[in-house]
Amino acid sequence: MIVIMQPLKRYLVLLLISAGLIQFGNEATGTETSTRNLTLFVAEIPGYMGGPDDKPGILVEMAKLAGAKTRYRIEQKIVPWARALKIGISMDNALLPGLSKIPSRERDYAWIVRQMEVESAFVTMDQRIDSFELAKNPRSIGVHRGTSHEIELENKVFLNLHSFKHIENAIKMLEKGWIDSWYGDINELSRRWR
Repeated sequence: MIVIMQPLKRYLVLLLISAGLIQFGNEATGTETSTRNLTLFVAEIPGYMGGPDDKPGILVEMAKLAGAKTRYRIEQKIVPWARALKIGISMDNALLPGLSKIPSRERDYAWIVRQMEVESAFVTMDQRIDSFELAKNPRSIGVHRGTSHEIELENKVFLNLHSFKHIENAIKMLEKGWIDSWYGDINELSRRWR
């Protein structure tokens, strides 16, 4: 059973790390003709990013379209999401698609454009969780490591979190009853849970 608590809407934004390259719009109309290189760091999140070349995900397609219009060559690298976040802070000319804009990330990233809106939910096999207060009762809640979902629950002082690098492992543990709930993007979870 998938339970969507009052949809928590998040906006995913495309990031560019390098102050000199933030002005996509201005450079698109400039006279410079050379192509510049950017590296797009993505995780494997079906439908969003990290897919095969013929179906890389909507966030990757949007980034490449923006790159083509502004004369940037976008090279995609698939890495675990927590690693992508660290690389994005330390490397010039790095892009991270689909990163939720939250206060704790404001100082580390330059935000370019909002890409899309997503909804978050608690997912369980047998109980209804339709509030954060009720979510503190189960013994364990799975979250995707390094995501805004994990940060949000940590900020709300959840002590029953299990952080997962691979969502597929969390789904298996939820199905077997080893964790009681999963909190995250409902579109991502439904794509993986087939």
